[in-house]
Parts: sequence; C-alpha cells; structure tokens
Amino acid sequence: MANHTKDCDEINDSDAILQTIGKLYMSNDHADVTFLVENDRIPAHKTIVSARSPYFDSLLNGGFVESSQSEIELHVPLVAFKEILRYIYTGRVPFAGLDITHKLDVYRLADLYGFEPLKCGAFAYVTGSVMMGTCCEIFDWATKYSIQAVQEVCFEFMERNALCLLNEESFTTLSITSLATLLERKTF
Repeated sequence: MANHTKDCDEINDSDAILQTIGKLYMSNDHADVTFLVENDRIPAHKTIVSARSPYFDSLLNGGFVESSQSEIELHVPLVAFKEILRYIYTGRVPFAGLDITHKLDVYRLADLYGFEPLKCGAFAYVTGSVMMGTCCEIFDWATKYSIQAVQEVCFEFMERNALCLLNEESFTTLSITSLATLLERKTF
C-alpha cells in the first residue's frame, strides 16, 4: 500500500517499486543480458545493472565489445557475484549466511564495481571475522589483493596474539608472500 502524507501532497510507493525490481533478481523475465560466471548463466537487465553500477554502465554502454553482446563472461567468483547482483536489485546482502571466503570475495567485488556502502559493510564483516582460526586466511587474501586496510586489522590481531598464533595450524598455511610481509614488520 502506498504511503500518503497527511495532506496528500505526496504518494510514496517506493517500497512497492523496490519489491518489484527485487523480483527481477536472477529472473529471465525481461532479461536482456546473461552473465556467464563459472559456467553458470545468470540473467540480468542492462538498465538495472547499468543504473546501479558505473562499472556495468561502462561495460554495457561504453562502446566495449560487451556492449553488443547478449552473453558476457566474467571471471569472478560465482557466489560473490550472485550476492553483488542481489545487492544491485534489492540493496541487500545477507552476510550472516556467507562463509569468510565469500565475504572476502564480496568485499573485493564491491570495490571493483564501485559499491562503496557495500564495501564498507563487507569490510566490517570481514574485519569482525578476524580471530585465531581465520586471521591467516584473511591475511593471505588481503596480501594477495593488496588490501592494506584489512591487512592492518590482521597485523594488529597477529601482533597481539603472536605466541598463540605460532601454535595455530593455520599459521603453517600462510603463503610465502604473506609470511614475508608479516616478518618484515618489526613489531611481530
């Protein structure tokens, strides 16, 4: 039902519009582009994804080869891409249901696609997940993608918990690059 102001100067039906657009998420109804991600075909709507993301606007309308294609292959993680698409259509991402790897991937794609509010929210979830069993995996990921803000949170945790961390099995899984980066810090 539409919301009306007291003196009927405005009708606000924005919730219904959001619900209608949200129903188009992963729907073939009126879809005019398909994203091929990890061999999955994901239907989408050029107007919606272009309006929500400068990255997709440029990709789909900027004169690139993809502008004239109805199927576009993306080399991104499938689960994270679906969450990004959910965000495009609904403005929501259910982080509580994602494992740490998918949260990290959503963060990276939010950054790539220019979704600053989503990137900030993902940052909070990722850094809130830094604990003994996850800090090495998160640190490896942050090092691999040169995401210094996440690295700093991991550094602080690792420095506070250095002795315990050295006894963690996950510490032995650090990449050579991550280990070198960690050991370069004189505070560890």
